[in-house]
Amino acid sequence: MTNELKACPFCGGEAMKRVRSPTTCYIECAMCECGTKYEADHDAARTWNRRAPSEAATPFDVVSFEP
Repeated sequence: MTNELKACPFCGGEAMKRVRSPTTCYIECAMCECGTKYEADHDAARTWNRRAPSEAATPFDVVSFEP
């Protein structure tokens, strides 16, 4: 398993891991500062790197509405 972090899923910025204590670490974006807290350091990179399937909706998908 690799500890390399994928880019931020929101802005594409560089992700950084910060270990705050033996049981807590954060992964944060250097550009937009979004981030999340993880209780287990060994799961942090794997969880941050997980992405929704590519067929997931995006904010720009067109949705038809028939009144």
